[in-house]
Parts: sequence; C-alpha cells; structure tokens
Amino acid sequence: MTNPSVLFICTQDTKEEEAHFTRAVLEAAGVDVVHLDPSVRRTIGGAEIAPETVAQAAGMTIEQVRALGHEGKCQDAMIRGAIAAAHAWDAQRPVSGILAVGGSMGSALAGALMQSFPYGLPKLIVSTMASGFTKPYMGVKDIAMMNAVTD
Repeated sequence: MTNPSVLFICTQDTKEEEAHFTRAVLEAAGVDVVHLDPSVRRTIGGAEIAPETVAQAAGMTIEQVRALGHEGKCQDAMIRGAIAAAHAWDAQRPVSGILAVGGSMGSALAGALMQSFPYGLPKLIVSTMASGFTKPYMGVKDIAMMNAVTD
C-alpha cells in the first residue's frame, strides 16, 4: 500500500514557518507531501514545485513575473502557472487531496487551482478569509475552508 499524497500549497515568502510546520505534521502522519510554492517576493527552496517552476508553467520566468510590478498581475500569472504545474504533477503522480494555507492572496490562488480539479478529490483551504464571504475562493466546487485564527 502506498502513502497518500497531498498537494500542499503555501507561499514560503510570507508563510515559511507555517509551511515547514504543516509539512512536518503531514509527513509524521505518513503522508507524502508535494509542496507547490507560488511565492513571488523571494524563493526559499525545498518545495517540489518551486516558484520558478510555477512561473515557467505560466510561460514566464520568475523575474518576468516579479517585473510585472502590480500584485494582481503577478498573482494572475502565478495562478495560471500553479494550475498548469499542479496538473502536470498530478498526471505523473496522482495526488490524494489538496491542502492550502494562506491569507487573501494565497487563498485566491489555491481556490482557483482547486476549482480546476474534479469533484470528489478532497480540498481544504486554511485561511484567515474563511470567516467572511468565501464564494470567490470556492466557486461552486467541493472546497472546504477552515478559519485560521491568526495570520
């Protein structure tokens, strides 16, 4: 029997501690973790799907994404790349579920990515945005959101 594999979405440039903690907890439970890091500000390293890979999947380099300057434009590029990179990984090594930890920007990216995966695949976003209007993150998909008490 193989271990379950979770696609874990978390930007290390703003949530490095949270990313390391979550990964350690999942791995201690016998879960194989595939970390997709859509960071724009800086690259920390250690993610299976690094920011450079995400940008490349969007048809850009990470430097070109950063040069866009506007946070929304950077996010749009990284959303496109994250969706493409996640599906490319899943085609080679299928994931058992998707977990994301993020604030507003990370939740928006994770929600868009999760909406591109089929119904039935477990999807959870842990976010400070879960206490408000969540439709922009979830759409009409089977995505669960859990409130993160602090950011």
